[in-house]
Amino acid sequence: MQTARLILALLMLAAGCARPSTPGTALPGAGTSPADRSGDPALYAILDTVPLDTAAETALQRYELEHPISFLENVAEVAADPAAGTPARYNAVTLLGERTAARYTPWLQDALGDRDPRVRVAAVVAAGRILAKTGRTGRGVLLAGLEDRAPEVQGKALEVLGTRDVPLLRDFLVRHPEGEAATIARGLLQAGEDRGAPLAGDSTGVLHRTTAGGLQLEFRPTRRWPEWDAAVGTVTIGGGTSPGFSIPDVEVVAGVVPVFFAPDESAIVYEQGRRVYVRELRSGAVREVGSGVAPRPLPFTEDFTYLRESTGGGDLRERTRINYDVLRSGFRPNPQDPRYLGKLGVFTQHAAHGNYSPARWLSVVEQDAQHFTLEAEGAETFKLPDPFHAGTLP
Repeated sequence: MQTARLILALLMLAAGCARPSTPGTALPGAGTSPADRSGDPALYAILDTVPLDTAAETALQRYELEHPISFLENVAEVAADPAAGTPARYNAVTLLGERTAARYTPWLQDALGDRDPRVRVAAVVAAGRILAKTGRTGRGVLLAGLEDRAPEVQGKALEVLGTRDVPLLRDFLVRHPEGEAATIARGLLQAGEDRGAPLAGDSTGVLHRTTAGGLQLEFRPTRRWPEWDAAVGTVTIGGGTSPGFSIPDVEVVAGVVPVFFAPDESAIVYEQGRRVYVRELRSGAVREVGSGVAPRPLPFTEDFTYLRESTGGGDLRERTRINYDVLRSGFRPNPQDPRYLGKLGVFTQHAAHGNYSPARWLSVVEQDAQHFTLEAEGAETFKLPDPFHAGTLP
């Protein structure tokens, strides 16, 4: 659990560093003259204090009723106005995020030029809300936030992007190897690799990672299908106080090695020959869990999930549906295992890794501190149990 707690602490640090204001605190103005402002003076008057009090909230609702067509456009004008002053600009940017106003994302990009980092953080948060809703719009603002001069803005951009794009985190660390943001990025990278992200590799197909506890994992292919980004090979694990060992005939697709560590790194769960196993690292004892694929640790627990093909599915137009039961088991033996969590459907296509099942590149994605999903391109999204309420179902 130490690794999981470290990641949570890093994300809380990022959120704390990036908090623009607290209730009852007014942001100081930016020293601009009202005469320089380009938008509607009535709107500036409403937005000029952070946080908005009850009277301002009421005035804003009235203003929106009076300007039903131009309301968001007027708000966006304030967000993009360098003479708006910190409070008004901060409130305007926040409003665009709360309304998930994807059309006005370029105005958020303009707000990243504000001299106050609290406005820039607000722009990053707003872009994150829009990205979460649209799946694409807002990403450019977040990428720009990664290159911000203030670590709190970088940290918030990293927090919003999370572990969904591990190559992006690796690229960020190449450019920013030191500092608070780098610490957060390394924590996110570690979390991503812990939860099913593709590993770093070289041109020969060798993949590798180092755990938080210093254990080394290497996958070396014995047979490759580069056109499908697939291979079969040997996984070697070493380092620490446990003896090194190898696991042959491990199937890897899209850079995801189906070998994962328990939170305390005392054991691993792995897939070999469409069966799932748990191995104690100190003793070397191996326990067969049963038939299945795609084991993934369940964050903040001593358990993991895996998939077992079930009935149904079949050929569809240009693709095939496969149904799986999602099962839960422990790194330590539990007489209740396996515990059934639900069903997950995936769709295979020749254009996507040569008809391999998307279960092969499934990852655990964090929605917030206590909600996680199983996700992959070509797969239905599966909501995992809340790890802080043991035994509950989605």
